[in-house]
Amino acid sequence: MGQRLQRLWRPNCGPDGALAVNVRVRFRLNGGRIQGAPELIGGQSDDGVVRAAQERALAAVRSAAPYDWLPQELQNGDFQPSFNAEQACG
Repeated sequence: MGQRLQRLWRPNCGPDGALAVNVRVRFRLNGGRIQGAPELIGGQSDDGVVRAAQERALAAVRSAAPYDWLPQELQNGDFQPSFNAEQACG
């Protein structure tokens, strides 16, 4: 799941400090469907580069739905994927 979400994320790799951005998101799946809204762990940043990365991470989680591509045993539960700009931009 992490690799697929990382590919969907598409952070902005150009600005100074962008490679240091790490975003964590929390969401719940029930039958491969997102329950409620995905949320940021640690809250929204005031930094524009980080905030854009956070919004793109939330969008990546939503765009991967439904999660019926996961094995059946992973289609239910709580998940907290991390989005690492250095990995995504490298």
